[in-house]
Amino acid sequence: MIELAIEFDGSCEPRTPSGWMTWAYILNGVGKAGIVIPNPANTNNVAEYMAVGFAIRDAIALMRDKPGEKFSLIIRGDSQLVVNQINRSWQCSKEHLVKLRDRCLELLNSAKMLGLEKWTIEWIPREQNEKADALGREIYLRTTGHKMPERAR
Repeated sequence: MIELAIEFDGSCEPRTPSGWMTWAYILNGVGKAGIVIPNPANTNNVAEYMAVGFAIRDAIALMRDKPGEKFSLIIRGDSQLVVNQINRSWQCSKEHLVKLRDRCLELLNSAKMLGLEKWTIEWIPREQNEKADALGREIYLRTTGHKMPERAR
């Protein structure tokens, strides 16, 4: 069985909502990040969902490259809201977050046809999510020319 691992992070700065929204993830050691221009719909939670959604999509691309293999996927992030909503242990009542959560679940379900046998998502403390956080900070700095403020630990 091939094990895939994702660490994800998202943020919205200088304020939420309406700031620059960054998302980043590490998939089996390879990182990707993106940024969205300021918009009233931008929030930390949306950024976190974007990060995990893009990461799952790229994990699926890896699965497609290895037909006939079996996979397990572990997803880790420091957003308790996103982790617990995807796990369905917390209610998701905001329509825009329901759509994002459901899209992640649809992607995970579709991956079963590509050999995904097991997936888990778990919360990790912010200090254990430093690589994904650093990627998001880097793209923010490169795009805006400003350092992202440090968050309280």
